[in-house]
Amino acid sequence: MASTTTTQQAPEPSAQQSPADRRRRWEDLALVGLIGFLPLVISGTYLLFVPYQAPASVPNYRYATGLVRELSTLLLFAVLLRRQGRRLSNIGLSFHWLDILKGAGLAFGAWIFSFLVSSLISVIYSWSGSQPHYRDPEKIFGSGFFVLVLAYTVLAPFFEEILVRGYMMTELIDLSWPVWLATLASVALQTSYHLYYGVAGALIAGSTFLISAIYFARTRNLTPVVLQHLFWNLAVTHWHH
Repeated sequence: MASTTTTQQAPEPSAQQSPADRRRRWEDLALVGLIGFLPLVISGTYLLFVPYQAPASVPNYRYATGLVRELSTLLLFAVLLRRQGRRLSNIGLSFHWLDILKGAGLAFGAWIFSFLVSSLISVIYSWSGSQPHYRDPEKIFGSGFFVLVLAYTVLAPFFEEILVRGYMMTELIDLSWPVWLATLASVALQTSYHLYYGVAGALIAGSTFLISAIYFARTRNLTPVVLQHLFWNLAVTHWHH
């Protein structure tokens, strides 16, 4: 699956791992998921069913605690990765100037695909005589202090793509999961904690995650995926502010 530029960075085959190594990697993956993402899945599911609008005093608190949670989880991941004797390059994170263009291309492709998915969802709902289920995230999160919002906007792509895309997919594939199943698991997890957008909104967001996951599965190059998410977040933040 690795491209010619990332073949040397591919993790060792699962057949060469001892049972203790495999167990430790499963434990580390579960720990990152439990601490970093289970609260997000619970929160996203809760906000899907419960109408909620953030009071004026809440957004800054939520952005600040979100930054602390994401930084803490990334620190935990770094410690676990170092304990395994591995580096960020083992999950496909390195940098080349062309990655900027690739990230921009991915962002454009994801936008086109999300537009097609949105149109398809509208057609399906119109046939059923109902309206697509969308939720306005501004009513949930409110408008926080711009510096906090910008910091969260920049950090979130690194948090999500390094852990859900690069780390999770690399571990699952290296632990003998089929590539297609690791890809779907990554997209399903990322979509599940975006359910606060509503069902239709989460599916549209999931369509952009699918583009990123397929690209990573084929190239094992994580940097353009992170940049794609960053460009997307910055565009949305600029639009709303």
